[in-house]
Amino acid sequence: MNANSPLVQVADLRVVFQGRLGSVRAVDGLHFEIFPGETLAIVGESGCGKSATALSLLRLIQPPIGDTERGSVRFGDRDLLSLDAREMRAVRGRDIAMIFQEPMSSLNPVLSVGRQLIETLRVHERASNEAGRSRAVEVLQQVGLPDPDSQLLKYPHELSGGMRQRVMIAMALINNPRLLIADEPTTALDVTIQAQILELMARLQQETGTSILLITHDLGVVAEIAQRVIVMYAGRKVEEARTTELFDNPQHPYTRGLMAAGPRLGGSITGGGKRRLKEIAGTVPIMRGDFAGCPFVDRCEAATQQCHAGFPQFSQVTETHSVACFNSGGARQ
Repeated sequence: MNANSPLVQVADLRVVFQGRLGSVRAVDGLHFEIFPGETLAIVGESGCGKSATALSLLRLIQPPIGDTERGSVRFGDRDLLSLDAREMRAVRGRDIAMIFQEPMSSLNPVLSVGRQLIETLRVHERASNEAGRSRAVEVLQQVGLPDPDSQLLKYPHELSGGMRQRVMIAMALINNPRLLIADEPTTALDVTIQAQILELMARLQQETGTSILLITHDLGVVAEIAQRVIVMYAGRKVEEARTTELFDNPQHPYTRGLMAAGPRLGGSITGGGKRRLKEIAGTVPIMRGDFAGCPFVDRCEAATQQCHAGFPQFSQVTETHSVACFNSGGARQ
């Protein structure tokens, strides 16, 4: 594949979930690309469709709970949404791997670390036990776990949170995937371990050339390791840019609100004589039924009548920066 050609091309993706009151659009008309060797971050509040997007790439959203209603997910020269179940199982874990948010619920509690790593390898490579064990030791060394031979014998509950997350990363990397999906990989960790995991992911990407799709609500994490950023709101992409461009010149009112809501030294939740942390009033709407306007309209201080009438088309701020907003630009909040 040409280095300038996208590894992943997502077009017009729509994912719905079924509830008691009908279907809810978790992802609606999403377009994006991931290039070889880059880290693309998707950011937004809970309920914006970030994790649903990640799960849909691996076809882990299935009826009757949810369904990918339309769109395409091209990985190289194949559309993943058109593969049968056997072909898709061959892709998961080998070509595309995922680091889940909470390793304790993702690792099997009754199997040793070594057993889980070796089984992950054998599913795709049909490696012998000896070859599997050798590769498992190698990948545990790669993710920085001390004394990897003894770690193979341990069970998940015997490891710290940071060590479990390193095991999850090792499981994701053991088959040398071309794309690594990381869904909030540092959320459950303390600040020191977060920094170590981010440094580890950046180093492993340099060593292996793996592309990373990073799902997060933490803009600090984005600034640390991502080259490009997509901002999602209510299942839709509202802004896309290189990381430096987004931080230097956020265009969408929602993006500016996310940045203003970040914690700062001297900030306070209640005020109390200190500078009160900013917040975006309201919550992410549930996208059920027809919705003609911009979904951010009820929370946006810059909204006009035009915003109620229709969803804005994307406009180019620069060659690598685009935004879907009738009232983009302006100073940071």
